[in-house]
Order: sequence, then structure tokens, then C-alpha cells
Amino acid sequence: KGWLSRRTIRVILSYPFLQLNCHRLTAITPKSNKPSRKLLEDLGFVFEGIARQGFGPRSHAALYSMLRGECRWIEKY
Repeated sequence: KGWLSRRTIRVILSYPFLQLNCHRLTAITPKSNKPSRKLLEDLGFVFEGIARQGFGPRSHAALYSMLRGECRWIEKY
């Protein structure tokens, strides 16, 4: 928990939008991983759905995304 500062989050989430000119980020985590799902939601990712058997026959995947216009972490210059 100590390494994940607001500045680190800002750098990590700003980079693809500002430096790589991406329009969208996608995150995929096991449906059963509640801490990861909560973190993604707290960062501003939007839940899009479940990919059945996304991680194998017994593990579904939760799909999340963030659009550039939704990213509150982008540094305003």
C-alpha cells in the first residue's frame, strides 16, 4: 500500500493518455478478486461486464475501462 501514492497513480494513468495519445484504457481482473475490482473502481475505471471463463474454465474475468475524458488523474498544464 505504501508505494501507491497519488503522484504515482497520476503518473501511471496520465502516461498512456498524454504520451501515447490513447483514447481508452482497459483493465481485466478475475471476477473473484474483490480488492482489485474495488481499486479499479476507486481509480475511476467503469465496470463493463464479465467475460465468462476469461481466465480458464473455472475463473471468470471482470472487464473495466477508462476513457481519456473520464480520467481525473491527468495533470492539467
